[in-house]
Amino acid sequence: MQPETLKAIRTFNGMSREDFANQIGVSRSLVSYIEQRRCAISDETKRKLYEVYDVEYVDQIRQFTEG
Repeated sequence: MQPETLKAIRTFNGMSREDFANQIGVSRSLVSYIEQRRCAISDETKRKLYEVYDVEYVDQIRQFTEG
């Protein structure tokens, strides 16, 4: 998963980095670092994302942003 996918999910849902981070259970700084490509999206962060958002929804956003 690319950082663009994470950012697209956040922005499509009209959320700030802080609100999004709280929703998926990570820090705001982690979301910021991922979006700025300062760190990769870990398997744990992906798991948390999939716990909150439907797998099909995330995959649709991923296909849209990653081609």
